[in-house]
Amino acid sequence: MDKATEHILSNQKDSKIEAEPLAAAIFVHVPKVMQTIRHEMRNAVQGLTIPQFRILARLESGPTNHCDLANWIGVSLPAISRMVNILEDRNLVVRDRQRKDRRYVHLTLSSEGSAFFRKCKSQGQKSLSKRFHNMSLENKKYIIEALKILGAALAQPEEENEKTRLRSRSLEQPVGMRSRAKRL
Repeated sequence: MDKATEHILSNQKDSKIEAEPLAAAIFVHVPKVMQTIRHEMRNAVQGLTIPQFRILARLESGPTNHCDLANWIGVSLPAISRMVNILEDRNLVVRDRQRKDRRYVHLTLSSEGSAFFRKCKSQGQKSLSKRFHNMSLENKKYIIEALKILGAALAQPEEENEKTRLRSRSLEQPVGMRSRAKRL
């Protein structure tokens, strides 16, 4: 266990890890993970930037438009348009103006873009997997399960997390207090 995680866990009053230290641990460790993934992917994406590769990844899951894509990547509309132009010039992305409303542009992966994405993703995963060869099978399984749990928790909208928290709190309270908790 590293010093940051030890410090986070040592400040707990009991054996139960609260949400704030968990969030702190995520803020400590996830940037290191993302830095490693970016490094491995830069070697695999063959002339694309990481944001351009992320566009391909998003389009692999289905068509979208410029606005939704810009929000998903976290950039402005002009920036996403420039990135899509580059991808379109490389025949990786197809723009399709809708006949009913020409202002709406439907973005999809071309078949070449889909094959390119799968190839780059596979190369990146193979490269990253080399870092785990010496890890025990038990630790590999543990990390996979932890990532599934983290992914599920982050996929829930914040209000759903709050409802779940309130529901579990009301179940911990004495029966007479449950009705009051529901009114809150």
